[in-house]
Amino acid sequence: MTEFNQATNTEQFLSSKQSQAAKARPWLYGSVLLGFLISGAGRGFGWNTFIGSSAVLALIFVFDWFILRPAARPGQLVVGINNLGISSPRFNTKAKFYAWSDILEANVESVQGVVALQIRLNTSKERRDARSYINGVNPARPFIPLAALLPLEQECLLGVIHGYLNGRNIASFNNSPNNSAVNTLREERLFQESLVALAPLTWVTYGLIGMNVAIWVAMVASGAGLLQGRSDILLDWGGNSAYLVQQGEWWRLLSAAFLHSGVLHLLMNMIGLWATGVTVERIYGHKFFLLIYLGAGLLGSAASLHFSAQKAVSVGASGAVFGVAGALLVAVLQHRKELPKMFGKQAVSGMSVFILYSLVQGLGTPGIDNAAHVGGLIAGVALAVILPRRFNQAQFDRTAAVRGMLALGTLGLAVWFVVVQTPKGATDLRALAHAGIAFERGVKAFDTAIRAL
Repeated sequence: MTEFNQATNTEQFLSSKQSQAAKARPWLYGSVLLGFLISGAGRGFGWNTFIGSSAVLALIFVFDWFILRPAARPGQLVVGINNLGISSPRFNTKAKFYAWSDILEANVESVQGVVALQIRLNTSKERRDARSYINGVNPARPFIPLAALLPLEQECLLGVIHGYLNGRNIASFNNSPNNSAVNTLREERLFQESLVALAPLTWVTYGLIGMNVAIWVAMVASGAGLLQGRSDILLDWGGNSAYLVQQGEWWRLLSAAFLHSGVLHLLMNMIGLWATGVTVERIYGHKFFLLIYLGAGLLGSAASLHFSAQKAVSVGASGAVFGVAGALLVAVLQHRKELPKMFGKQAVSGMSVFILYSLVQGLGTPGIDNAAHVGGLIAGVALAVILPRRFNQAQFDRTAAVRGMLALGTLGLAVWFVVVQTPKGATDLRALAHAGIAFERGVKAFDTAIRAL
């Protein structure tokens, strides 16, 4: 929302209740509530759960009250502009006002995944163009997060600022490499709108999420644990095992990609699928997105046969999710010159951090199947290189059939090769699981008999 304050002749840009910052608060409290319910269901709603959850809620409340709430509350001043300069209570520096005479350039940047207005100031001995090692602030490049403004308001803001800069010194502004900042925002918005137009409803992504959730609910109803699934039930539902696959049960390579060992495992994978799948489905189309997802899941399961699935039941959609992330990375890198810079930068940095962090975490965390992650990532990248993208619809239509068949053949050959190279599985997990159940029942029966005596 934009207003003009006649008392100070200031054009004010105010926070909106429809902004990204405002929408973040319900997600935050919803996530906390879900975590509380999951923790309580797994451990029981005792004093330990109550005290721990209360402490987390207190921290979240402090974060929300002092950081999110001021940014999300509608009608709050984000930026004020007049003929003297730019003012904002949200500058990341101590100074909250900068005069036009000090401002060299103004641009929009992605700062920690959030769109921000960044200005470049004249430098001096007191104001060096260098980031502080203590707080990470560069006094010569202050910025204002714009998440509280709608995209059109962000464009309007940049237009007003550049109007002042242009009026002050037309020659220097026109020679500036950043004089297209308003066009950059508009280009980003129009690109996002064009992506949505390609597939207004990403039904494959939501269908896959619904299928994974429905299967997990059915497993829990059949006796699987809420936080930790039983190995015998996971095997009965199609969990991956090298021994059983080598006995001819190849279908486990696919079924295992739709099973999850607990609600947290399911939740993390579905959040990852939603965050990446919507965009990838729009870029590659419904059919090719499904091929990428299933192909990455298959090759991830095949790679797991060499490691985790040798001695344990391997399940989860993480290999497929890694494949989807890899496909997005390929699409952005191959078309980086054609795509909006902000979209490309956010996608590359986001996917790179996600992939690297997940793989590093998997190396030091027991129970994480990194082989499936790597296999899925390789499959997603390879399929994305082969398959066409819908940035050029005419070229997509012309090459879709041939490239689709090539991708399908390459995938089938790769999965077959990885499976046949698997070392012989020496552990029959199904027999082991059922033997464990029989032993547990025997112990309980013996204990009941002793108590009866």
